[in-house]
Amino acid sequence: MLLAVSGGVDSVVMSHLFAEAGFTFAIAHVNYRLRGEESDQDAAWVARWAEQLAVPFFLYEANEVAEGNIQLWARELRYAWFEKLLKEEGYDYIATAHHAGDVLETVLFRLSRGGGIAAVHGILPKQAPLVRPLLFAGRAQIIDYAKRRGLTWREDSSNATDKYRRNYIRHHVVPHLRKLNPKVEEAVWATTCRIQEIEEVWETYVARWRRQAIYEKDDGTIRFCYEEVPRKVALWQALLASYGVSFDLVEQLLSVCNEGQSGAVFYTATHELLLNRKEVLIRPRKAQVHADGLLIEALRGSITAAFGVLRWEPLPALPATIPHDPHTAHVDMDALSFPLKLRLWQPGDRFCPLGMKGKKQKVSDFLINKKLSLFEKERQYVIEDAQGRIVWLVGQRLDERFALKPSTQNVLFLSWTPKA
Repeated sequence: MLLAVSGGVDSVVMSHLFAEAGFTFAIAHVNYRLRGEESDQDAAWVARWAEQLAVPFFLYEANEVAEGNIQLWARELRYAWFEKLLKEEGYDYIATAHHAGDVLETVLFRLSRGGGIAAVHGILPKQAPLVRPLLFAGRAQIIDYAKRRGLTWREDSSNATDKYRRNYIRHHVVPHLRKLNPKVEEAVWATTCRIQEIEEVWETYVARWRRQAIYEKDDGTIRFCYEEVPRKVALWQALLASYGVSFDLVEQLLSVCNEGQSGAVFYTATHELLLNRKEVLIRPRKAQVHADGLLIEALRGSITAAFGVLRWEPLPALPATIPHDPHTAHVDMDALSFPLKLRLWQPGDRFCPLGMKGKKQKVSDFLINKKLSLFEKERQYVIEDAQGRIVWLVGQRLDERFALKPSTQNVLFLSWTPKA
């Protein structure tokens, strides 16, 4: 065990209990240098405490304090260092001295910001490689233990200020709750233990719906087939949380789904969500892809575009049969004007779909008739020749003007491999 010890009463009691129980452990301390000489004195005190317990001691001293969210910076710094120590020194777990009072403050803090079941499950006793063995004890119990054992500890002066939101809850909210229930810490701790059990059942329920309703397409797009899924905000948020979907966004989604507003698009910090008929399509947010195009000048070769790879080569003779594969095309090369260009389709594009006897059609209408989603339309390429004629709506339909004829002498073979 690697024990995170600040020198405060909580971590001192935790390390004393570990020593009394005969565990093999070491003490780790971070000097953030936030309180000048006081921080240095804390580090020296903890080093002496480790020596008194006859256990290894590790110290990390921050070089400079980051700007912005100091608490977030400190948290990321210490846990990165703790995990580094685990690997380098061979310890199995990191133990922190969170207690029932911390659980109460955490629940109140999360409730004030809103959230789901995770907001009220408190602090979990184990999240590999973290263990928190003091969650059962209130701060008064911890101080009583320390006094009865004659232990001393360091007081962090920053705990007295209301600068941090948790301190404000500790100083101004918790005392009023104690007037209502002197054992409010114990009550909330017991409640969070029950909620953690409920959460296990809930996760099993969510996992069942995830298996039934969420699929990945060949191009990497996620399909959320919501038609049979109960329209409950908490369930949808749990199913879509990994895509950055909040409770507020779920409420908006449910509203447009109930109204059948196909085509509506929503954005999270990491993903885009498209309501497409009776499903929601989800994909990672990507940088905008320009539609300028890539030239095809050589008679054979390949090019890699944003959404796939195009390969082409001339064939020595007309094929005996043409396979029915939408990702390949056999083109009458003598009908082409080089160079060719691979580009994303644009509004106003027209072509003569094979099988329509030379009749022209807007590419936009063709894609609508194919019932492609907005996401799929955004990835749709065309190949045009030097005269601006669309040769192939890639992966969909060849233009009839470039189809093979009995008189065709030279054939250009095209193949398209979409990217996930």
